[in-house]
Amino acid sequence: MTRDPWLSWPEDLRAAALPLLRLALDEDLGDAGDLSARNFDPDAAAAPRTARLVAREPGVLAGLPLFLFVFRAAAARLGLAPPLPADGAVPLAAGGIRLLETAPEGLRFNAGETLASLAAPPALLHAGERTALNFLQRLCAVATATSRAVAASCGPAVLDTRKTTPGYRRLEKYAVRMGGGRNHRMGLYDAIMVKDNHKEALGGMAGVMERVATLPLAPERQPELVVEVDSLEELQLLLAHPAARRVNRVLLDNFPPEQVAAAVALRQTLGGGPDFEISGGLRAEDLSDPRYAGVEAASLGSITHGAGALDLALELEA
Repeated sequence: MTRDPWLSWPEDLRAAALPLLRLALDEDLGDAGDLSARNFDPDAAAAPRTARLVAREPGVLAGLPLFLFVFRAAAARLGLAPPLPADGAVPLAAGGIRLLETAPEGLRFNAGETLASLAAPPALLHAGERTALNFLQRLCAVATATSRAVAASCGPAVLDTRKTTPGYRRLEKYAVRMGGGRNHRMGLYDAIMVKDNHKEALGGMAGVMERVATLPLAPERQPELVVEVDSLEELQLLLAHPAARRVNRVLLDNFPPEQVAAAVALRQTLGGGPDFEISGGLRAEDLSDPRYAGVEAASLGSITHGAGALDLALELEA
């Protein structure tokens, strides 16, 4: 039995995708459905046709299960299949969709490659094509941008940020993982990040570290704690404080490469300390600078907010 990509996708991703999918189909089909197919393709509900998902430029695959499920959701909208349950946990085959070929998530592909082929009623292929491509092109673009940053890095792991498309965060962070990157915090609720506004409220870095020392949770139960520093002076104060052991990562914000190298040397001189993360307008090509080799991570907002859309196409076979 062929594995169903949608049902095999993690439940949290399906839950994140369903509201977006409903909204996207509302945008594209409205109440009237596909007027073009209804009036100019009399065979739209006839025997299934085969369609191929083709890459027009190289990239990394992320989101194919969602791409395929768009057509199952379109079948429900057009009355060609039963309505979707609230959790969307239905097989693609229940919408008259037969998978002929599917590439694995995370695949690095070249222009011209076929990433999937499926057979479905033409009505579904017409109604779901644009919505399906919109999702997949975006997620593949994020995965591809991440992959380029990972390939360029001289050592630091590539992290994402909260600079994601509203509503798409879980999906875009999934795409980052498919591209070889790692996820930073999901939101404000699952990690602690001390930034400039917090430092100002506590009277500077000394106040921050005193607060760090009195956090109520034991170190083994403490959420990940990241503290931003803006200068080598702030970094030295942090590293020399007894509470530095409670800090998981120090964010070197907008440090030029020579200051990053100096920060790594300072940590070594003081006998070690928390991991370092660099951030601040970084591009993939910046990560090849050997002066960044001593830091553990680099966070790039550009791999999500600047990714754009990868060029993919759905081609119906004659």
